[in-house]
Amino acid sequence: MNGESSVEQFLARFSNPNTVRQYKRGIEAFTQWLQKDVDAILAERKEDLTPKPNESPIEAMQRADKYENLLERFHKTMTDKGLKSSTASNFCKGIMALFSYYRMEIRLRSGSPISEGFKGYSMSRYPLKPDDVRKMFWRERELKMKCIISMLNDLGWRDKDFVTIRVDELPSLNQMPPIEWKRITHKEREMAKTCLSADTVELLKQYLEVFKPKHWLWQSTNGGHISEDTINRRLKELANECGVETKPYSLSLYCFRDYILSQGKNLGIDGDILKLMTGKAVKRDMIPYLSGIDVRSAFEKLQTVTRINGNILSEKNRDELSMLTQQVSALMNRIETLEAQLKETQQKHHATVDKWLTKYEPLLKKLEAKFQD
Repeated sequence: MNGESSVEQFLARFSNPNTVRQYKRGIEAFTQWLQKDVDAILAERKEDLTPKPNESPIEAMQRADKYENLLERFHKTMTDKGLKSSTASNFCKGIMALFSYYRMEIRLRSGSPISEGFKGYSMSRYPLKPDDVRKMFWRERELKMKCIISMLNDLGWRDKDFVTIRVDELPSLNQMPPIEWKRITHKEREMAKTCLSADTVELLKQYLEVFKPKHWLWQSTNGGHISEDTINRRLKELANECGVETKPYSLSLYCFRDYILSQGKNLGIDGDILKLMTGKAVKRDMIPYLSGIDVRSAFEKLQTVTRINGNILSEKNRDELSMLTQQVSALMNRIETLEAQLKETQQKHHATVDKWLTKYEPLLKKLEAKFQD
């Protein structure tokens, strides 16, 4: 197997062109820095992980750690050249994913600068809050974007998984919300199992009726699916219009993924259930136990905080709202009664006028003829 075919076979499993581009760039940078091709690197990694006769456990561990140490040196070289730590970590991500594909994973040590770089990347994203989402939702006037925000608020999926939703993948919207939905994710081919809220279901029904998308749910004008950049641009505009200060962070639809996961953890929802809901990889030995889990309960718990229509009403507010509703209902009934009485009075007056005109019509005609003479 030559180096090119090794990389191509690895990259072929990814459908997201951004992921392919990022991994390919990182692998090329690492091979140039190490002055070895991919085949040689894979062979060395295999050799390092293969037990040798009469070798002590310490020696075996030292050989197994060789490429982790090389990656940390590579990371330092990249940052010394002026790259951000997060960018250098993303370069390392390509070669780490390549090793993982060939079952030769690298496990980074605690405190590794590569791991810190990944944290720096996640910390650069704006930490959404429920009020931020509500402000942007109610500020938006266009049905399509309003529906997008509502669904982002439910799912917490990766960018690519969200923009590539097909119409035929949607669950039946005629069920009682929250509606459970299962879908295989693009990046890791993991099952995502979550729900659509009542707000999203109602908006989806309106959106499908008005826009009538044929293939992609979020269809663009050229017939393809909407791009992540289009959604991100509008989210930034909405945040600015609403006075949501996102600087020095960046705002994108991926922030909704962080938002769902963090809110779920704050509420004490089981971590494996949150992974299942957002399509994150779950340990293989846990999958049989998760298949029968009712995510609806976890989703409803999450919605007590994230629901766009606001926080749950207190008992006092419920009573006040009920009283106000009754008063409005009584007022509407009174208005309807007055309208009916007015209509009845008008009909009586019209009947009186018609009777009067019928009685005096001959006299009026004589008077009219006399004046004409």
